[in-house]
Amino acid sequence: TESVGIARRLRDLQVDIGPQEEVKEGILRKLAPIFDMWEDMRTGDGGKYLEEPHGDLDPLELFVQSEMRLAVELFRTIDGTMSKVKRSLYGSKALVSSAVKKEAEALQKGAVPISWQKKWDNDEESIAAYLNDAKRRYSFVMDLGRAGGRLLETKINLRMLFRPRVFLSALRQAAARDLRVGMNELEPVSTFGRRLDTDCRIIARLDGFYLRGAVAQGDRLVEVADLPQRMDVCELSFRPTRKEKRGLADGVLSLPVYDSDERG
Repeated sequence: TESVGIARRLRDLQVDIGPQEEVKEGILRKLAPIFDMWEDMRTGDGGKYLEEPHGDLDPLELFVQSEMRLAVELFRTIDGTMSKVKRSLYGSKALVSSAVKKEAEALQKGAVPISWQKKWDNDEESIAAYLNDAKRRYSFVMDLGRAGGRLLETKINLRMLFRPRVFLSALRQAAARDLRVGMNELEPVSTFGRRLDTDCRIIARLDGFYLRGAVAQGDRLVEVADLPQRMDVCELSFRPTRKEKRGLADGVLSLPVYDSDERG
């Protein structure tokens, strides 16, 4: 795989390198694939997204702003790692900084440096997979920002967000404002493949869910081969919590869905 190939190309990196130019040139040649991969992926500075939001933004707009800030900070951190390791190799001195040494050791193993994980940890063990996932999310949230942060007008795949749980919390907060109730007085309500009937104007359209072993057809579940079936778009909102807890109403199903077709 690509990650295995990168790890193989990086495995000969010596962290405590000597000053010999021929040694440095050899290491640079071995590190070139990961440097080239990053150079192809890196974007502009994006500094304006690090500014504090101005004006009275609603919870969803604030979420988009915070996602863009995280995306830019993460990419700056990755770029900083690449630049520091490059400078240590091009310069006349060995790697003396303990922080740079640890990051170089991670690159040597084909692993994700700790400094990246502190910004965003997606449980990926390989550099290639981590960078590809980060790039997809970076592009998605920046597109949202350029579109004015109109989350409710966009089909959202939760796997394209850096912090999907924070998004769901922002959605709940926006719904509480719309319904003029407390957040703890709300419960989620959703539909797949049809319009959601609710008094709340805050409705998110979520995409990318899978159902295993069955397929939803209207109000019925039809059993199929035990393979993940992609579901229709989910409309999600919130409503005031019912005071009387009841069983599921007619036409309502309670079932687990997954955000990947690789679920075991």
